[in-house]
Amino acid sequence: MDELDVYCLAPDMKARGFSSANMIDGIKLVDYAGFVDLTVEYDKVQAWL
Repeated sequence: MDELDVYCLAPDMKARGFSSANMIDGIKLVDYAGFVDLTVEYDKVQAWL
């Protein structure tokens, strides 16, 4: 299986009261500018609403 990158929007995490200290190892935090960069870099984006 290919390795996957998992990203989390840091501002959303903070707004929900989560701390990066409790983050699972390997999850990468991004800000909104980083999120925009990811949507440009990858042709598929998965969102859970």
